[in-house]
Amino acid sequence: MINFSESNVVDILPEGIKKDPMVMALGYAINKQIVKIIDQSKLISIYGTIDELPDKILDLLAIEMRSQYYNSNLPIATKRDILKKTMVWHYHAGTLSAVQELVEFVWGHNIKIEEWFEFKGDPYTFQIELFDLDNIMDDQMMADFIEALRKVKNTRSWLKTIIFHRKVIQKLFSGAVATPQYSKQVIVDFYNEKYKDTFDTYSGVTNAQVTKQNIKEV
Repeated sequence: MINFSESNVVDILPEGIKKDPMVMALGYAINKQIVKIIDQSKLISIYGTIDELPDKILDLLAIEMRSQYYNSNLPIATKRDILKKTMVWHYHAGTLSAVQELVEFVWGHNIKIEEWFEFKGDPYTFQIELFDLDNIMDDQMMADFIEALRKVKNTRSWLKTIIFHRKVIQKLFSGAVATPQYSKQVIVDFYNEKYKDTFDTYSGVTNAQVTKQNIKEV
């Protein structure tokens, strides 16, 4: 029986090329990937039971798998979703798509990621724009997000700014109130009433303020 973890693909090549340095280097690289695939295939049984594992086991599994955006205080459904995506994020780590998948998971799909040459920033920086948010994260949640982002972005790239675009829907109320007034006049021997109507008018409008929050990582 062949043990793929210990075998070398170069061994099955003809004698004339197996000693070639380029072939040997290629064989070494292929063997490393084979061992990696074999190790990861052992996780198949775990992935199949994530939806059945209890809360405490999920926390331990997150530590073992080095889950990027994981917090033991999250709802159990969110924990399971993160664990299912962990290996995919590891595969894509260091790419723009990995950053985008993480940002979409945390903030939703209405986002925009720009690299430095797109917004005329410093070389190897990038910025994230988030649109139509209902609320803004607190300091701890933002710190967790930044830490997860460091795990999936490439080492040379630096987050410059996170820009929040919030849609504020407000109602403006205006109105007017009229108060009638009249005067009564009596003329000599017979009774005659004359009315003069006047109106005092009041109006008003409400307004609201919109807050923009920028978060910058140095």
